[in-house]
Amino acid sequence: MIEAGAFRSETLIRAGLALTATGIVSAASIYVAIDQRSEVPLALGFVAYLAVILLGAVRHQFRRAPLITLGLFAVAYLAVSVGVGGSAVGMVLYVVAAALAYWLTSPTFRPLAVAAFALWTPALRLLGPDPTAGMFPWSLAIAALLALFFLVGVLLSRRDPDPTERVRQIGLGLLGVACVATVVERHLVVASLSIAPDDVMALVVVALIPILAIARIRPTLRDALATGLALATLALVGIADIQGKPYHVDAVTVPHYAAELLLAGRDPYQDFDVEQALAHYGVLNTLLTKLESGAVIHSLNYPALSFLSVTPFVALGLADVRVLYLAEILLLVLITMRRVRVPWRPLIAAAVVGNTIIVRQNVLAGVDPLWAVLLALAFLFIEHRVLSPIGVGLAAADRQPAWFFAPFYLLVVWRRDGPREALRRGM
Repeated sequence: MIEAGAFRSETLIRAGLALTATGIVSAASIYVAIDQRSEVPLALGFVAYLAVILLGAVRHQFRRAPLITLGLFAVAYLAVSVGVGGSAVGMVLYVVAAALAYWLTSPTFRPLAVAAFALWTPALRLLGPDPTAGMFPWSLAIAALLALFFLVGVLLSRRDPDPTERVRQIGLGLLGVACVATVVERHLVVASLSIAPDDVMALVVVALIPILAIARIRPTLRDALATGLALATLALVGIADIQGKPYHVDAVTVPHYAAELLLAGRDPYQDFDVEQALAHYGVLNTLLTKLESGAVIHSLNYPALSFLSVTPFVALGLADVRVLYLAEILLLVLITMRRVRVPWRPLIAAAVVGNTIIVRQNVLAGVDPLWAVLLALAFLFIEHRVLSPIGVGLAAADRQPAWFFAPFYLLVVWRRDGPREALRRGM
């Protein structure tokens, strides 16, 4: 667990870097949604994201890491803004504002100051020549501005000398920015000018987060309310995406169609054909995932749990399995929050809610996150000698990417509990 007083160590720097990386990769993802005329902005965004991740992964953090991250954020945002046809002057001023906030913020909390501006991805739209572009109501744009203003105010305020209280307030401000940002990003894919449920939730978040940050209430109640607001926002955004856009890639049609074959008494590995799966759900063949050679794999090439996990729900009549994927993400956040102490919980929620990749890939596109959820739980509960390795095994039975992480899991167990335990779990 992360102790409440750990902000005095390198933990705060790592948290700031992780949130900044989340904002940068979200900005790169937004570029893909708005404009794809050039690959350069997307490449620069992902290079900056990987650089921040590497900075956070080093064993001993150094004092200049937040300043380097500020520079990487500036490069990524300027590149993406130019790529989507935004205002160069507006984005330069935004980067200058971020640098000014960084300089005025207490050195202890500067990593979170960079994260604040990186997570505010609405800048890519609101600072352009056509702020809303007919994609979302002005009330949502105002909510986004208010969320950023409150967070900056908390960062610059030095009225409360208690560092723990400052981390709590800044974390709530970051959570508010992440919630509003993810609603704005939803409109880039499923636009609506009328007030939708997630738009209302964004307004509720902007109104209640400052109250939660100031009010003197029990920490457990405050965390429950803040987490509830964040997960409600994520759930509404996910539902809007699912309702607004049907199946459109093969990643989600494959497990659903395989489950239907199994329920019909057929062998998915023998009778499956990806083109038939796409036609069954009305997905164009042009959206097939192809090999580098251009060839198409017609057979089912996922492990069995990929479709066995959804089969019971398909049998009960579930028409869209992306609902399950959304529920898996919400469940992971709830479980993770239980493993983190106050005042770090809002930062954990912000890292998930503010990550566009999670919403766009795992919910909208329907790329099953179950393997990642199982793997995360295996590491979170690594002290459990039975449940933890079972989680790794189930993850490997769901998707091939989990196989890459299995050796690293055994290395962690080796270092933590010795070679005998690592061998036992590997068996």
